[in-house]
Amino acid sequence: MKQIAYLIVAIAILTGCTTEKTQPQDVFAQRTASVQGQQEAKETPVPDTAKPGANPEQGTGAAAAGSEPGQIENAATGLFDITLIAGKTEEEVSAVLGTPIQSENGERILTSTEKQMPYRQNDYTVGIGTISVIFMDGKAVRIKLSIEKGAPYKYPDDIMKVMGALGLTVNSAGVPAKKDAVSASFTYVDGFYLLEMKSDSPDNPGHLGEVVLITEDLYE
Repeated sequence: MKQIAYLIVAIAILTGCTTEKTQPQDVFAQRTASVQGQQEAKETPVPDTAKPGANPEQGTGAAAAGSEPGQIENAATGLFDITLIAGKTEEEVSAVLGTPIQSENGERILTSTEKQMPYRQNDYTVGIGTISVIFMDGKAVRIKLSIEKGAPYKYPDDIMKVMGALGLTVNSAGVPAKKDAVSASFTYVDGFYLLEMKSDSPDNPGHLGEVVLITEDLYE
């Protein structure tokens, strides 16, 4: 009987030891799983839209910068780079000059072909006056800048100065193809077919009142 009792006690002791040994292993496994979960959480990439300051609806780049009129104007002259709109689409022009104050559709007879061609004209306001842009074949082909009478530009003294302020290369203009008391015309300035500078004749002949740019001879 004593042998049986000793055997029972020995089994109980062994069972207790086994239980005590497995518990630390279970705790270690739990801690390992917890650490692995934290590492995975740190390594998970955060979407850009969730980062501070990120706004997926915010516009960027030149289009957003040119969405309001007047931003392309030179503060010193009140003029702007006309090459930014010449030959461009209506959408591109409006992105530079802003919303037109007036628009109209019609047809006009072209001198080059003596045929009628549909057009769309948009008028825009800028700091120095008004710009009328005629679109044909989906692009700006005739641009007229009407300079307000109070602007400090004289005809013919300041025509080259204004040409440079409009973003055109003065050296490429050469000698005017035509020049008289009221207007001066230049051909193929920076590749554009015709550039005309006109005075406010007859009421204000000494003032530069109008600049007209035609991109191609087809649209004269």
